[in-house]
Amino acid sequence: MTSPEFDIVYFLYLIISITVFFTVLFVGINANVVVLIAILGDKKMRKSATSLLLLNLAVADLLYLIVVLLWIAFTPDLRAVLCPSYKWIHNSLLLGSVETYTAISLERYIALVHPMKVKHLCCRRNVLISMFLIWITAFLLESPTVLEDRYMAKDHFPYFQSLWQTDMRNQSSCSNIYFGTKKMKWFWYAELLFTYFLPFLVSSLLYFKICRELWSSNPRVLHRRARCSEEEGIRNSTDASIKSALRSRKSVIKMLIICMVMFFICYTPMTILFFLVGVLDWHVLYVELSMSFAMLVMVPSAANPFLYALFSSTFRLRVRAVMPRLFDICCNCFSTMVKKIDSSKIRDAELAPNIDHRVSA
Repeated sequence: MTSPEFDIVYFLYLIISITVFFTVLFVGINANVVVLIAILGDKKMRKSATSLLLLNLAVADLLYLIVVLLWIAFTPDLRAVLCPSYKWIHNSLLLGSVETYTAISLERYIALVHPMKVKHLCCRRNVLISMFLIWITAFLLESPTVLEDRYMAKDHFPYFQSLWQTDMRNQSSCSNIYFGTKKMKWFWYAELLFTYFLPFLVSSLLYFKICRELWSSNPRVLHRRARCSEEEGIRNSTDASIKSALRSRKSVIKMLIICMVMFFICYTPMTILFFLVGVLDWHVLYVELSMSFAMLVMVPSAANPFLYALFSSTFRLRVRAVMPRLFDICCNCFSTMVKKIDSSKIRDAELAPNIDHRVSA
């Protein structure tokens, strides 16, 4: 039996968690839709390598949030059928985001540190190929989950029984059938290395070199070197234009670094928790922590669009141009829906007397 105080705390925890969860989902889905429309609707942004990769990241974030929302809406029977596919898609979208962050850091490194190679390495064709390879590798690397994840009762795992309340032990979850085994531990070692440590290490190293180049080099030298890049589009060589271009590049790099760091900070607690449970057999507060950390993983997907708007003046201008049209579309859809509801009510009201007359006859 649990104490009343514990029940109240747990109830408040659930209420707060559900509120935060659906707020992040709602904001994230709508914000990433705006990002997609803003980039796809601008010809210049569609030609930019960085914008294309940010578009790829927005697609990953949007699909990830939608998949999580759909999983919540599924019935238990449907979850039992779709569990392997859900885990595969869910993990692949997260891995796709990680790979996209790494690709963005590599593209910026080439553009700012080795601008002579930009036209050859960072052309639109190569970026599109990179985006395709990102998704192919993400889904291939996470394909073992299709064979290993099943929808099972919590009591299938002994350590769950001491974590969940008595009336919740019979609930089911989409879990790995090899959880806690030696096979699972080796899988986790490989996954931690290739999907967490290596991408973070590579991205950090590249951004370190970029920052050293931007903040320590002569601005005029940087300006002359950056003119080799097509996407910079700078024609004037005045001191004012040089300083403005340098500020713009620094602002973009700050934005990208913050996005990357925020993602890895929010992703780290869940990674550590799974490592402790799956590898070290540490089970204290697993369920409660996993619920909170799962919500934390969604935060970067919802926050990225706001960081783009905060640091990129180009993106802000595009959003300002897009939002009125989106607002008009939403208003038109809403008014159309209201008219259909009103017309159906009127039609039902007109049919009601005839039905009553037939019944009485």
